[in-house]
Amino acid sequence: MRTGVKAPFATLLALALLAGCTSDPPVTGPRTGYLNYKDDSVTFVEWAQTWDRLEGTIKVLDRKPDNEVVTTVFVFYGTLYDTEVDLTLTSSGNAQDGFYPIDKTLRGALIGNTLALPPMNKADVLGTEQFRRATPEEFAEATRKFEMRAKLNKGAK
Repeated sequence: MRTGVKAPFATLLALALLAGCTSDPPVTGPRTGYLNYKDDSVTFVEWAQTWDRLEGTIKVLDRKPDNEVVTTVFVFYGTLYDTEVDLTLTSSGNAQDGFYPIDKTLRGALIGNTLALPPMNKADVLGTEQFRRATPEEFAEATRKFEMRAKLNKGAK
């Protein structure tokens, strides 16, 4: 073979070998979180995004009438197209570990730093709850304040 033909042939061979290789697609952004804080609950939605696919958890802290705090964790897989968010809650995990088994899709919207989703504890009810963009540290602080408030209210009765 002549030298002028060897280099293009080697390049084509390398490209052919690389084309057969597969790997997981890269996560296209950092973990993204959204927080909703109310008197009777704190909800944190967090996901990792790979192109238009989402994978993450929804953590819900509810305060019962006796001021006991109950934590529920939902695992979801979803999609983000433009501003439309679909989160399919799955049965992954078990109730003993705080995972709530459910098979339901929540449809919402992501506009700027605001996520709008149906209420977690009343997913069949019309209307949405607004979540602001937040970090895991902000969720931890909201959780601490929520639990402290519940403990103070429990002691006041």
